[in-house]
Amino acid sequence: MHFAQETDARAHVIRSYAPGEIVVALPVTPEEILAARQNQREIQLKTRSVTDHVVITPDTLVDDWSPRSVNELGQRDIDLFLRLQPEVVLLGTGAALLRPPPRLERALNSEGVGLEVMDTASACRTFNILTFEGRRVVLAMFMIEPEN
Repeated sequence: MHFAQETDARAHVIRSYAPGEIVVALPVTPEEILAARQNQREIQLKTRSVTDHVVITPDTLVDDWSPRSVNELGQRDIDLFLRLQPEVVLLGTGAALLRPPPRLERALNSEGVGLEVMDTASACRTFNILTFEGRRVVLAMFMIEPEN
């Protein structure tokens, strides 16, 4: 699915998602914004195709995230999420909603961080909305697997 949504050029934003791939708009630097204004040009968004499970915040992209399934989420992942200092963690579980281990929610809640679990498509849309609102959000996303 392709988004036709307004984009915050200063933050990572999900531009589109499909089985096996998401396209992320990369943040534009203040220097690039200034240069575009001075030259009276539109800002050229750079994008990156991501084809594996990933963790994204408005200003960080962690593409070496190692769990292969929701059931593999553990303390290392909790520590990563907390280092990113979110208000909320969105967990995109792939094509279907899958419940993570209860310890994940307990650990995040004990630190005052909310956890919202949803399918990846919903998580991508929700991430963009919360990013546009200026919220401190972490998207931990398991890729929607392509059909064979």
